[in-house]
Amino acid sequence: MEWILSYYNRCLTSTDETLKTLILNCRTAEKQEAELKAKLAARRKRKQKEAARKAEEDALKRLSADEELQGSKLDAPDLTSGLKSDVNIAGLSMEEQAVIREHERVQEEMRKRHGEERTNLNGKLDDNAQQQEASDAKKSNAEREKLIREKKNKQAAELAARKDLSEEEMAR
Repeated sequence: MEWILSYYNRCLTSTDETLKTLILNCRTAEKQEAELKAKLAARRKRKQKEAARKAEEDALKRLSADEELQGSKLDAPDLTSGLKSDVNIAGLSMEEQAVIREHERVQEEMRKRHGEERTNLNGKLDDNAQQQEASDAKKSNAEREKLIREKKNKQAAELAARKDLSEEEMAR
């Protein structure tokens, strides 16, 4: 009789240890998933900052190239450099006024174009980041489900290997 009780105590201890191991593995998997999400968020932020920096550099390059092109087109670089829209053009000749208006129009077009390009680029970056995040989350979930499935299969195999347990004990 005592050996039966000791046997059942050992079985219960073994089952408790198995459950503790499963719980520990699940917590470890959750911790790994949280770390992975944090890494992904950091990577996404770095990529967005880098893309924004590159977009700014490209915009500045295009702006300076456009200004140089406009300056060479107008043949009057000293009239157009540094002018603002609040310049009093009443005392200028018709040609100077036309040059100033053309310069202001070109600057406004460039501002609009750069704003649209920035908006498009930000949209593309967001889409790419969301796709990457979804892909990484899918991989993480698949890996977690695989770990759980493996643990369940291992436990089922252990229970099946123990032929000395009754159906009631195996159900626990």
